[in-house]
Amino acid sequence: MPHCGIKIAGTVGDFFVLGVTHVLMGLGHMLFLLVLILRANPWRPLLATVIALTAGQVATMALAVSGVTAIGPRPTEIVVALAVILLSAQTLFSSRALLKNWVIGLIVGLVHGLGLPEAALDLAFAPGSQASSVLSFNLGVGAGYLGVAMLASPILMLLRRLVREQQLVMTLTT
Repeated sequence: MPHCGIKIAGTVGDFFVLGVTHVLMGLGHMLFLLVLILRANPWRPLLATVIALTAGQVATMALAVSGVTAIGPRPTEIVVALAVILLSAQTLFSSRALLKNWVIGLIVGLVHGLGLPEAALDLAFAPGSQASSVLSFNLGVGAGYLGVAMLASPILMLLRRLVREQQLVMTLTT
């Protein structure tokens, strides 16, 4: 999301592309997703996590953009970092997860959605299109996650077979 003070007006399609870009430009997003891919076997848990993350983000971003509540970007970044650490620790030190990946995804989505509206102040929503633009942005986020997952999964699964999973998680998160 832009933070440069430039007003960006766009169509619903533009907000979808902005959502995809938001994922691709965020290091925290990428680390979170890569660790999720390493933990997910087969694809169903990964898909459930992306859906939970997107649903949580849609719900709280809609509340925040409408002015009901917001927490700002700093706490959001901390929660995403803690989620990466939790997922990494679960992968490194436990064969059994403390929390299901989709629960972590939902929590991250709920908190992340509350932090995005500060960046959304740079966006100029067309009259009457705020809800569809927020939904489109979040669908773009989900599509970005799934696109990266589809590209990264085969490579990470191959590496997983070649290198111990714990070594791979340590390498990706340090």
